[in-house]
Amino acid sequence: MGAASAMSLLRVFAGRALGNMVQTCIAGVAFVLMCVSLPLVYLTPMAKPGPAADLIEWGLAAAWLVFAAWMTWLALRAWRAFRLRPHPFLSR
Repeated sequence: MGAASAMSLLRVFAGRALGNMVQTCIAGVAFVLMCVSLPLVYLTPMAKPGPAADLIEWGLAAAWLVFAAWMTWLALRAWRAFRLRPHPFLSR
């Protein structure tokens, strides 16, 4: 149910309908980042994997920042598109 709600939000996230490919890319990137990030967060304090884990953590942090920037760009594009639409009840 959560996936269906997320996908319905993504359909109009950019102010117009996003294509199936873009929706699939967004969901896929989010899924991969979650699947890689969560086990690392729980395992790193206990296992002490060494300096390689630091590089992986920095890489994941950079990937999350890029993903957040992409979502912010889409949200700002949607906000501009919705602001430019005429109001359905008020005249201009």
